[in-house]
Amino acid sequence: MPEDSLKEAWALCSQRRVTRLFSASSVKHPHSTVRLGNACTGIIRESAPSLEPIVRWGLPFYVKDGKDICYIKPDKDFIAFGFGEVVNPAREEGAHMHPIAWTITSLDAATEAKIRALVEKAVG
Repeated sequence: MPEDSLKEAWALCSQRRVTRLFSASSVKHPHSTVRLGNACTGIIRESAPSLEPIVRWGLPFYVKDGKDICYIKPDKDFIAFGFGEVVNPAREEGAHMHPIAWTITSLDAATEAKIRALVEKAVG
């Protein structure tokens, strides 16, 4: 099997694991939280199709060249959407504190646009 085909198969397998993760989490979390997680997954995949979805520590992570780019952590009333320590698009030069994660309780057009912009900036 050609290397490109193997990469595509692995990415599809990983994405299915992420999708199943959110489906399985519906047992522990309300439907709205699962829906938010799935929507954020879609935004990430559309904004940066080059990211590889993986499951690490029971959470969906998206990586590029072995570096954690972003992750989604479902909770009871919200999802946490954050970035790895190495790649943080919200980092401000000269600042002493940097946001690395946000809690999302609902999605509107402005929030979706902010997520897209952050993911695109992180991927470079």
